[in-house]
Amino acid sequence: MPHIDLGAYREWSTYDLLDPAERGRIAEYVVGKTLGCLGEGRQPNRPYALETAEGCRIDVRSASRVQPWGARAEGKPSPVVFNIAGASKRWDHTTGRYAEGARARWSHVHVCALLDHTDRATANPAQLDQWRFWVLPTAVLDGALGLHRAAISAARLARLGAHEGTWRELPDMVRATWSPAESASVQSAD
Repeated sequence: MPHIDLGAYREWSTYDLLDPAERGRIAEYVVGKTLGCLGEGRQPNRPYALETAEGCRIDVRSASRVQPWGARAEGKPSPVVFNIAGASKRWDHTTGRYAEGARARWSHVHVCALLDHTDRATANPAQLDQWRFWVLPTAVLDGALGLHRAAISAARLARLGAHEGTWRELPDMVRATWSPAESASVQSAD
């Protein structure tokens, strides 16, 4: 039986790297690669994006100053707003499935990744220097906004005390935001 050329499929399926879904996967990859926690592959059914070897669960959210549909006039970038919806049912770490019960966010840290480039013609998510990151403990996000808030601006992240920086600074920002002792206390509450 013939087969498809996976390289051609990948090129076809990821043609527009500014598409929000594709950009989100790229942001997740950039964060995972930078932190050395890509694992065996993407796990879209898990209630958080990544997990470090030390046990830090990370949710990655992305935004862009330019959008693929070009709805904004040239020179007027889109406002920086991250979708933080996604509080899910309780995650059972022993079964690897959702359990019945209360809703919650199951990451320790939220990384908000902004493709911080305003020219659509030269915006390129593969250029790491075009990205900007904010790192905030999920507990701070939950405490300030609750579980039902669907979006947060970069300005609000800054007011909440998020660490802001480049991809080079990302490992230090995550370390400054999370400690293994916090992970143990959150896991015991799960």
